Amino acid sequence: MPGGIDPHTHLSMPFMGQVTCDDFFTGHAAALAGGTTMHIDFALPVNHDLLAGWEEWQKKAEAAAIDYGFHMAVTSWSDKVAADMAALTQRGVNSFKFFMAYKGALMVNDEQLLQGFRRCKELGAVPQVHAENGDAVAEGQQRVFEAGITGPEGHALSRPPELEGEATARAIRLAEFVGSPLYVVHVMSREAQQEIARARQRGQRVIGETVASAISMDESRMWDPDFKVAAQYVMSPPIRNKEHGAALRAALGGGLLQLVGTDHAVFNSSQKAVGRHDFRIIPNGVNGLEERMHVVWQEMVNSGLLSPPDFVRVTSTAAAQIFNVYPRKGVVAEGSDADVIIFDPAVRHTLSAKAHHSAMDTNIYEGYEVTGKVVTTVSRGRLVWHDGKLNVTRGSGRFVPTPPFGPLYDGLERRPPYLLDVARYGGVPQRQHRHRARSSSGAAAGSAPQQQGLLDNPWLKSGLISGSLSLAGDVLAQLLTLRGQQQQGSSSGGYDVARAARMGTFGLLFYGPYQYWWYGLLARTFPGTSIPMFATKVALNQLCLAPITISVVFSWNMALAGQLDQLPDKFRRDFLRTMVNGWRFWVPAATINFKLVPLQYQVLYMSTCGMLWTAYLSYQSAAQAK
Repeated sequence: MPGGIDPHTHLSMPFMGQVTCDDFFTGHAAALAGGTTMHIDFALPVNHDLLAGWEEWQKKAEAAAIDYGFHMAVTSWSDKVAADMAALTQRGVNSFKFFMAYKGALMVNDEQLLQGFRRCKELGAVPQVHAENGDAVAEGQQRVFEAGITGPEGHALSRPPELEGEATARAIRLAEFVGSPLYVVHVMSREAQQEIARARQRGQRVIGETVASAISMDESRMWDPDFKVAAQYVMSPPIRNKEHGAALRAALGGGLLQLVGTDHAVFNSSQKAVGRHDFRIIPNGVNGLEERMHVVWQEMVNSGLLSPPDFVRVTSTAAAQIFNVYPRKGVVAEGSDADVIIFDPAVRHTLSAKAHHSAMDTNIYEGYEVTGKVVTTVSRGRLVWHDGKLNVTRGSGRFVPTPPFGPLYDGLERRPPYLLDVARYGGVPQRQHRHRARSSSGAAAGSAPQQQGLLDNPWLKSGLISGSLSLAGDVLAQLLTLRGQQQQGSSSGGYDVARAARMGTFGLLFYGPYQYWWYGLLARTFPGTSIPMFATKVALNQLCLAPITISVVFSWNMALAGQLDQLPDKFRRDFLRTMVNGWRFWVPAATINFKLVPLQYQVLYMSTCGMLWTAYLSYQSAAQAK
């Protein structure tokens, strides 16, 4: 079967005053021994700087022994964060995680969450959430601690499943509002799972990821009188009671949850000990990178809840598809990476800290008995685990880019945009205005909304706007030119209809659609209206849009006039002069455009400016001729 893909790990991660003790070599060794041949690790920003975080995690991954990808956490919001997200998608990161918990550290508020979801949708990236109500958790921790409960059990008591369910529902509704997909990481409770199931039943694109510990362990371990044992099980959201575990297994078996990760974030017993007298500072995290495949097989396949093909789906194929690396990963097929494991369903073994390959000194699965074992692992055609022996090479792992606009976005653009960003799109779509007008004039209540017509196509609409204004601008220019000639008594003819037609078709077929694409690209790449953002857009507009437009105008007019042989002379004589003369008009015009004009009206505004500029040039030429 294909090698496993763990979509949720934290290697060499600084957290709560500690650093996880598995790095990109020891963690990878453990993964290979457990049949996992790729994982996607969460990179954290450095002082909220995403690109600095990316560079830091690239250095950490130099020791990699298996293939890996990255998610990036977003812990604040600004124009720079939005721009950095675009840069990271170009570097191969197609997923961004937002923490709704860890108040005062990683947590974002609802406004930032909305902005992040919207940016992910623009970039074709997968927004992920750690779903707990951070404000309520902070209060719960304080109340439990003040009640005299300081041990690991306080962790479970202060973060009840209701807070996970509430945050999951809130994130789902905000994603629905924005129109983006959503990926909920480490689903630990029945409440959160049910919210995901309801959303999927409504047709919303929501992915639920549970973890190996959630389907196999229960919260009673945190009440163990031995702090070293109890502290092992502290993670967030917490491991729940047996009823929640049973609900999660049933949901996974029934397809209501889509895949299984680990949230592998391991701290040694000495690191966990910092919270011996205060559960609030126990570093959160458990192991699972080596154990996941075995635990899922035992809990799901040996119990009859999953078939072996479905086991492959929840441990490998689903992750490859969601993060857009399928069929390179997640399948054994011609052309795919040779990541293959041999799983013997009859081998019995026991999980323990003594037998594992992680750098940690404990194991939450200590004494866990499994029937079924990975006996051989092949990574990219290399035999790396066989008969209980590892053969791994530090630095042999590769970064696997996860391209944007994966399967979660397939067809999403065809869904009706019921809710649009007022600041960018100018309010309610026109078809909704028409529908409201019909309703208010006596149309029957509940009638179907009007279907989209040709003018609802933004490319065609942009072409028609630009074409009509280009035609009007040329007619106005000819009027002014003829008037000047008549005043001098040197009129040389009437209107040049062919020239006006050339300018109109130029606007219809090229300039309007090109402006629509160009302004949309700038809005997605450089969001916001801060001085650096709009200054960058103005500069790029003059350096990129203007030269291309002038070149196409020259070529278009001379081709239709049958004068292509004169085109090189036209460029040598007029191109640079036209560019320089235009800057004094177009730089202020573009500044107003990107600073004040909503995206929906930018083609109309700039085409109007083009009409006035053409008329002004003709007027100026006539005046100089006097």
